[in-house]
Amino acid sequence: MKDTAYRKLKATELGKGGNVMETGSSAQAAPAEMQKVLKNVNYPVKKGELIAHVRKSGAMNIMLLQKLGMLKDKEYASADEVLEAIIRI
Repeated sequence: MKDTAYRKLKATELGKGGNVMETGSSAQAAPAEMQKVLKNVNYPVKKGELIAHVRKSGAMNIMLLQKLGMLKDKEYASADEVLEAIIRI
């Protein structure tokens, strides 16, 4: 995965220092966690399959699932493409 997408994600509105505070939860999710989950997906993948994979992986990060739910309904070629799309949300 390209380092630039990861660095951009850390710099987005996801929070200070690249951390995301989940609504209603004390858990935090760093972009590194998103990157780890997304790199284990078999690409290309459609949005629905991507969300199902994230849920199945046990990574029940609310913010990540919310962001994935807001993605365009299309096929994604790589984890980097998914991260870039998340950045634009």
